[in-house]
Amino acid sequence: MKCRQIAFAVSAMVLLVCGVGAQQLPTVIWERIAHSPLAGGTPGGQSVKYSSDGRFVYSGGERIYLNGGGESGFAHIKKFAAADGTELAVTPDYFGLYGISELALSPDGTRVVTANYEVVCDVWYTNCRGGYVQYDASQLARLAIPTEGNARESSVDYAPDGATFALGGQWYIVGPENYYNIRIVNAADLSIITELPGHLRAPNDGGTYSVRYSPDGQMLASGGADTFVKLWRIADGTLIRQMLFRSDIYPGVTSVAFSPDGNFIAAANAGFNAQIKVWRVSDGALIRTFNASPDYVNSSEVTWTRDGRHIVAGVRVQNLPSKILFWNFETFKLVQEYGVPSNRPIYSIDFAPNNKTFAFGTGTRVYVAVNPVSKATATDTNSAADNQADAIVIEQD
Repeated sequence: MKCRQIAFAVSAMVLLVCGVGAQQLPTVIWERIAHSPLAGGTPGGQSVKYSSDGRFVYSGGERIYLNGGGESGFAHIKKFAAADGTELAVTPDYFGLYGISELALSPDGTRVVTANYEVVCDVWYTNCRGGYVQYDASQLARLAIPTEGNARESSVDYAPDGATFALGGQWYIVGPENYYNIRIVNAADLSIITELPGHLRAPNDGGTYSVRYSPDGQMLASGGADTFVKLWRIADGTLIRQMLFRSDIYPGVTSVAFSPDGNFIAAANAGFNAQIKVWRVSDGALIRTFNASPDYVNSSEVTWTRDGRHIVAGVRVQNLPSKILFWNFETFKLVQEYGVPSNRPIYSIDFAPNNKTFAFGTGTRVYVAVNPVSKATATDTNSAADNQADAIVIEQD
């Protein structure tokens, strides 16, 4: 696809304008500072989520502080009114918990659970905690820190019925070798119900980077360091099937997402030649591969619009602003490509329950923007010549 560079005076940003879906800014309804540093460093907004009723947007990330000449980030959440960005609640500064990789909201809207990228240990590393923590969703008051939360966590997702949530663990140099595993947690008492084998590439090289429940709550999808996407049956922990993303990618599969009807699973990788792949859940057949970028990508996030018509990815291309890409899943065409006013990764994108807006976080800021494909758009009817320019590879079933 041929592109040309246009220099915009605003913020001295240089954005790309391409043949399919000009890479302009999305129509932003509001933006707010979500996670500002205390002193030095560059904090990140790791996760954004709408409440189930669409009234609130939560942003989870970190605030940076100087720690003996180095930097540390502690867990930080903000709650905003979805309509206008009014800040409604914020967690107090608390140095006893490390930064948030991802947050999830209970379906009834009463609890927030965070997956934290580090745990707090004693000097002998025999007593660790803080890998996951629950908060009251109303005022973000921190609830009891689970004593079993002794593993670094990359991802968290609530079951549709709210009875359990799943955690995906990161590899931890000190501690049990199963720290990269998947844990199913009882949401009522925070006890571990079951533990599933995670994603291990090699000894001392593992991590489950993304976990997602199916819409009916019967299955769990996971992706991680071993470059596989795995589908698990929740009832008995059986591995239903696994799909190889690509054996040469590193660090692995960074994001998985079920389609709203539960019939398909999408996954994204980080690294060179970033791609989005889609499999059919019923038989594991690879349906499509979407090429997000041939260049180095720091992270890649994939999700679906609420109506299931579009796959959406957030990517960071080396030395360029981050991008948000929209593909029509019915025509397999790239219909929108947005530049984002930051070269920080887009770790999280979430669509409002009514599908009319979406939230995303990058750097210190959280944005809420108009969903450009909430209804059919002119870009969905591009010519065949435009379609050939799209970065899409069609797989044979």
